[in-house]
Amino acid sequence: MVDSDSVILGHNQFLGINYLTQEKGRQLKSKFEDVEKVRDVLSFSLQHGVNGLMFSNNDLLTPLIRALSKEELDSTRFYPVIPFFQKYVREISSRGVVQGAFSILSQVRPWKKIDLAVRGARQLVRKDLLKALSTLIDLELAPFQGTRTKVVFLHNQVTDLAIALNAKQIIEFYDGYVRDKLQLVPGYGTDNFSFLVSRFKAWGIPRPKVMAAFNKLGFLMNPSKESCEEALRKFDGDLFAMSTLAGGRLEPSVAYEYVNRLPKLRAIIVGYSSAVHGLETLRSISSAAEKTSSSFSDNVKLQVKL
Repeated sequence: MVDSDSVILGHNQFLGINYLTQEKGRQLKSKFEDVEKVRDVLSFSLQHGVNGLMFSNNDLLTPLIRALSKEELDSTRFYPVIPFFQKYVREISSRGVVQGAFSILSQVRPWKKIDLAVRGARQLVRKDLLKALSTLIDLELAPFQGTRTKVVFLHNQVTDLAIALNAKQIIEFYDGYVRDKLQLVPGYGTDNFSFLVSRFKAWGIPRPKVMAAFNKLGFLMNPSKESCEEALRKFDGDLFAMSTLAGGRLEPSVAYEYVNRLPKLRAIIVGYSSAVHGLETLRSISSAAEKTSSSFSDNVKLQVKL
């Protein structure tokens, strides 16, 4: 089993993503435009035994890495989610294709920039889309260089598009490139867990690490809570559970009584924006773990007082 964290801090709150109200989302986005506010939440997490941080290659990533102390950076294990589509849409829409591409490449170290640009252009001219995917992966992971990174998750939209189109070759290429070329562990985000489980079984994808929504209310569990739970019982892999509070509709104490009992659970992805909310979340996870006998509960080592 690949060593990974039992609790991972997610990044949706830092990007202003809120499922309850747009106003709350705008408030969060405004708050976390100050990267020191993001660092405060990460520092709180590290102090309480949460060393995992799930992050995409968004505008906050590079400033955050630069803001962290050496001790904080060495203590943090990153879980990239790639690609970050909003960045490409924004840059190309506002600058055009050529200038947008140069803007995106500006985040890459000079020696790597030319190589990625030449490789990408050559692959697109040849219409070698799978090899172009390798260039995109390298571009997305470039800012994470020098960080502790083990599992790299393919974005939900890409995974779900591949399984919807029965494009086994995309998943196999991604899996092989991340595993063999980059020496990292491939993971997959999905909004269609039961469909993914059946596809991956048919394709022979070995013990996949899958990030999917699981919560007591069935929020974002497509096509239904019951079908996802049934698929999980048959799933031969590791579940990274997200949306565990059902987009803020559940209290942590209620939510984690359900989540901690899930089979195949490897990690819970949490999304708090303050120390108060963070303590409530982590205490609820620890409390539920103490009441549950499972390999996941045995691995929960949070530093919180119940």
